[in-house]
Amino acid sequence: MNKILALAFSLLLILSCSACGYQNDPAQQVSFYYCAKDPADTGHSTHISPELWEDIRQNSLEEIIDLYLSGPRTEDLRSPFPEGLQIVLAEQQDSTMYLTVSPHLCQLTDMELTVACACLTLTIIELRQVQQVVITPEEGLLDGQKSITMDKNALLLQITSLEGE
Repeated sequence: MNKILALAFSLLLILSCSACGYQNDPAQQVSFYYCAKDPADTGHSTHISPELWEDIRQNSLEEIIDLYLSGPRTEDLRSPFPEGLQIVLAEQQDSTMYLTVSPHLCQLTDMELTVACACLTLTIIELRQVQQVVITPEEGLLDGQKSITMDKNALLLQITSLEGE
């Protein structure tokens, strides 16, 4: 009888401990990278800044990217992407993420395209711990190129501070 009681108590303890640690849809903490708003309000900025989202509950990469593309929550930041941009396909092979994007990204050129791809790359690298991101439009060219490949080492980010800090 003591063995049955001990077994029942053990099962009850295991079930209660596993229920405490179980969360149906755990929240993630994610940094989404956007452009800092230009103080001169020209609409162009080369400063990239992370925005921490602490309540991400979507599990699939596509859902998280859709949320990211909806734009920043704070007024200090702006999305570097043209309205309507979508990720058509996201495939990871080893340490590389291949993104096929809608043709909307082809509207950007030069520095605007570079900053948008850098923001997307930094966000994807953090989300999936990949080493590089290959961005290809579904149709069209990205500033004359079929695709753009970026990795953390290829991104030249300048850290600036105000005088007196």
